[in-house]
Amino acid sequence: MHSNLVRVTREMAGCNGFSIKPVDYWPNLHPEFDIVQLDEQASKLEGELLLVFVDGEEYEVATVTESLNIPELNNFLNEVFDGYLHEKIAI
Repeated sequence: MHSNLVRVTREMAGCNGFSIKPVDYWPNLHPEFDIVQLDEQASKLEGELLLVFVDGEEYEVATVTESLNIPELNNFLNEVFDGYLHEKIAI
């Protein structure tokens, strides 16, 4: 369930020195985030693009976000990394 979103979130967390809770312990993200849409957007990220997206410079992340049309995923990961979702999803 939502394996692409979890995979990308876990990769981002690992690159930034923290872990994430199992998805069953995540808060309800609706209505701010559509988890199905986030998972679809995360499915576009593989290999080098994934690494650039989760651990690249700000301009690199912006380029990947725009080229793959994944702004909601970028917003979600920003909240997990240093926003209000960090305490709710990160370990």
